[in-house]
Amino acid sequence: MKKSITRNLIFLCFILLGVNKIQAQEIQRCASEVIFQKRYQSDEIFRKSYDRLEKEIEGFIQRKPLMKTSEDTAIIIPVVFHVVYNNQTQNIDERLIHEQIEILNEDFNAQNGDISTVPSPFKPLIGRFKVRFELANRDPNGQVTNGITRTHTDTLGFSIGNDFIKHSSRGGKNAWDTKSYLNVWICNLLNNYLGYSTFPTDAGKPDDGFVLKYTNVGYGFSNSAPYDLGRTATHEIGHYFNLKHIWGDKDDCSTDDGVSDTPLQAAATRGDPSFPKYDQCTGSYPGIMFMNFMDYSNDKSLLMFTQGQVNRMEATIMGPRASLLTSKGYVKSTDIALDKIVTPLSAECAQTLTPAVILKVIGAKEISSIKISMAVDQQVVSNLTKDVYLEIGDTMIFNFPSRTFSPGSHEISFRIEEVNGKVGDKDLTNNTLTKTFNVGLPSVETPLHEDFEIENIQLDGFEIENPDNGITWQRAPESISKTGDYSYFIDNYHYRPDSITGHSGQKDDIILPDLDFRNLDNAWLKFYLAAAQFRPIGSTEPNPTWDSLQVLVSTDCGKSYQVVYNKYALTLVTVLDPVLEPFVPNLNQWRLDSINLKSFAGNDHVRIKIRNISWFQNNIYLDNLEVAGDQLVTSIRDKKSSDKVLIYPNPTQGDIVIKADRGATTIKEVFWSNNLGQVIDVQRRSTPNGLMSFDLYAFPSGIYFAKIIWSDGSVVTQKVWKK
Repeated sequence: MKKSITRNLIFLCFILLGVNKIQAQEIQRCASEVIFQKRYQSDEIFRKSYDRLEKEIEGFIQRKPLMKTSEDTAIIIPVVFHVVYNNQTQNIDERLIHEQIEILNEDFNAQNGDISTVPSPFKPLIGRFKVRFELANRDPNGQVTNGITRTHTDTLGFSIGNDFIKHSSRGGKNAWDTKSYLNVWICNLLNNYLGYSTFPTDAGKPDDGFVLKYTNVGYGFSNSAPYDLGRTATHEIGHYFNLKHIWGDKDDCSTDDGVSDTPLQAAATRGDPSFPKYDQCTGSYPGIMFMNFMDYSNDKSLLMFTQGQVNRMEATIMGPRASLLTSKGYVKSTDIALDKIVTPLSAECAQTLTPAVILKVIGAKEISSIKISMAVDQQVVSNLTKDVYLEIGDTMIFNFPSRTFSPGSHEISFRIEEVNGKVGDKDLTNNTLTKTFNVGLPSVETPLHEDFEIENIQLDGFEIENPDNGITWQRAPESISKTGDYSYFIDNYHYRPDSITGHSGQKDDIILPDLDFRNLDNAWLKFYLAAAQFRPIGSTEPNPTWDSLQVLVSTDCGKSYQVVYNKYALTLVTVLDPVLEPFVPNLNQWRLDSINLKSFAGNDHVRIKIRNISWFQNNIYLDNLEVAGDQLVTSIRDKKSSDKVLIYPNPTQGDIVIKADRGATTIKEVFWSNNLGQVIDVQRRSTPNGLMSFDLYAFPSGIYFAKIIWSDGSVVTQKVWKK
């Protein structure tokens, strides 16, 4: 009997050991590719969108060597963790979430402590993705948060097949704005899966983000080995930023991961392999890269991303996931920024100005006092201290005492000197703004013509505004022009969003000299244009954003502008097909555009801006720019009178004289009407000497018509401009 019991116990132990072994083997590290392949095969719209995205990613990577980059500043990604639990064990400790954030920052920046164990042949390939993951400290409503939500659910576990975890109505938790936050759901994930993620094709959609099993967050639970070092999240965020599994998800040598510096690999790696490891796809030294974060090795064997993988992730953060870069979900602890110089403008008509600058509270709980200095031509001329009450997100205009500037060019600088009585703040990079401006320069008469044959158009009185100090308007290489040898262009093909703020849609302006339209009855702007886009114009993806070209006009010395021309996509391009390399137009790919400026006739200091708004599509060229108009007709006669009549000064501030030589014939009446034909005044004078004087000071500024009726019934009509 004892032998029988002993035999049965031994048999039972073998069964239990076998079950445990089977369960260990059944752990499914990642469901991302399973979900992706199912959608790719069954959803044509998804498939086309993904294929188009891949081409854009490839184009970005090809253009990257020519792009301006920042070596030191990490892009901040605000992260929110949604803990959805059925019991208190699943309601994981906040410590694990902070551990996970720390692990992510180390792994993506190649600062993990075990990076030194990467085999020597692979060390030169190690890539650093310069991002910093931070728990969100502002929720979508701008309220303070710790970046963690906790939701009790009656659901025992969640499946990979339905995304119920991402919907409150299904027992999960709705995402925060996926355009502004990286959403992470923590839950009891069923069927032995450890996690899964969306790809950038779903960027900004309500379900965008990734899911982790609660046992594998941070350094995990005591029984979560060998997946207890937080590398599941590292792996899933790789998918979130468009990385594939390193073996290409087919267990043969027919596919790879689309990255040039990862070796071809036949299948997923399991366990803790020894280096070197070979397979049927890579049979020579140094073998396969089983230590790559996008493989399935145990956590302690996963060590690195490659530079090629980093290139794909950078293309994604600058492309489909660029909205994360402008998120307000994370703000620094104490940061006051000078946001914009309001006054002076780049060109001012008046000499006496009230300098003003806008400041913005980026990251502080409360600001009680601020001191700002103002320097003119590199000499500090004023210090202004204000007691304030400002919180995060507040803005304020600092107005300095009025100051008279001599005509000519000047430089003005504003600097934050103290915050709450202390010198500066924790981020000094945004505490100073400097601007060069001109005062009292006379306007230029029309016609104005610019053929762009001169390299520096500033010598012709033009200005270039380049707010991000990056790529901007410049002279094109020789022989790229409609006529002559040169044109001007902006290199949108190589344009990149600001690497610190991530701003897409950067604006670069060509500002024409102030123009005198006072003696014009009509005016227009003409230029030759050549433009192309990198992306297909017929794109069906939601809310596509294109490069655009605008023309803006100001009649108040730049205080406000009116958009008179705005073209993008089909209305802008001169080449319909997408151009996947830097666009260089031939003679047949130019178009002459003309813009009617008649509504601005009669004004002085008319300021025109030509604005490029870049979404890094492709190049835009301009050539043979001209501003011209019809001269103001000083006399409109009817057939009854051929006598000369002169009205002066015209334009006038108010006093005006009519001079006529009609002998004994006198003026009977003068009807004054506005440009709508409405009679607004009638004046009667007797002028035997042919001279009359009038006072128009009460008239508003604008165009008027003086209809002069003589005593013999003849009529003369003249146009007058009242300033």
